[in-house]
Amino acid sequence: MSRLAGKVAFVPADAVDVRVPSAVRGEGPSVRSSDLTSEEGTMHAVLVSVNIDEGAEEQARKFLVEAIVPGVKQSPGFVAGYWMAPAGNKGWSVVLFDTEEHARAVAPPAGSRPMDAPVVVDHVEFREVIASA
Repeated sequence: MSRLAGKVAFVPADAVDVRVPSAVRGEGPSVRSSDLTSEEGTMHAVLVSVNIDEGAEEQARKFLVEAIVPGVKQSPGFVAGYWMAPAGNKGWSVVLFDTEEHARAVAPPAGSRPMDAPVVVDHVEFREVIASA
């Protein structure tokens, strides 16, 4: 356990460079539904959970970084993608696309094992993006 556990460290305010976005300070534009749309329509998210093979966590991470992420980034309509650190043998991702059609075209089917990866796709959902910050 860290020697700092249970202690609070204070840093002088002038030693920290904190920049608060203008929208948070109440300045600048707020989020509008039109900010979440592309030329073709509203953005859509693909939520994917995977089960990682036992003992294959490092292999799964390598496969993610070297194959999955670069492939998804090249997909038509790709906006952004987020892959979370696994908890136990479960991994999660949220990937945004400009249209539902693009999202559905890229998403792996539940129950599949992408390209002999050490993971099995557990669950896939599609959601319309209704707010962003």
